[in-house]
Amino acid sequence: MNVRFAQPSREDIPKIAFLDFEGASLYADSYPIEIGWCGIDPNQSKSMLIKPHGSWEGRTWSPDAEAVHKIPRATLAAKGVEAGEAWAIAKRWLGRAKVFSDAPSWEQHWLNELAVAAGERCAIKIEAVETLWGSIARRRRMEPSKLLALVGQARQTFKAPHRAAPDAARLAKITLFIEDAQWREEILRKRGTKTAPIQLGLFDQKA
Repeated sequence: MNVRFAQPSREDIPKIAFLDFEGASLYADSYPIEIGWCGIDPNQSKSMLIKPHGSWEGRTWSPDAEAVHKIPRATLAAKGVEAGEAWAIAKRWLGRAKVFSDAPSWEQHWLNELAVAAGERCAIKIEAVETLWGSIARRRRMEPSKLLALVGQARQTFKAPHRAAPDAARLAKITLFIEDAQWREEILRKRGTKTAPIQLGLFDQKA
């Protein structure tokens, strides 16, 4: 869903953020068509459809990618946020966060494209979410084999819907699955139901 955002307050801005894009293709000239993010609470994800910028005209649109994300170009033209506005909103919400993704090179590429469309340079650096999961494991004195098992179990439990907001929320869920044994056990008991209550204090969420 395309959403217009008010200026976030200091309390609204997450300290840790998970970022996901949907792109026009997976070719080098790809451009972003949807951006989604959330903090550690997966129930608070946000997203915007992005109207293609004039400078992206003629770049590759992949029917194979469209078959996955199911966002037609006509929807972007009718409901998308202008690329410059999308960058301004993303910068307000993510500019002070530590940002993680499961595809950081692609996410960085698409975020950079938004910044360039707005005539700016992107100062937001995206890290691989595996570095966050590894830091949790070290803090928890968790064996690497257990971390790998938990990540695999979480990926099976939380499927990727291939839309930006739920995919960002999925990374938050996997992180909670690794971090919080009580939350994990509740999820496994109620598999197939809505997300269990979340302990937001785990990561000192707000900046």
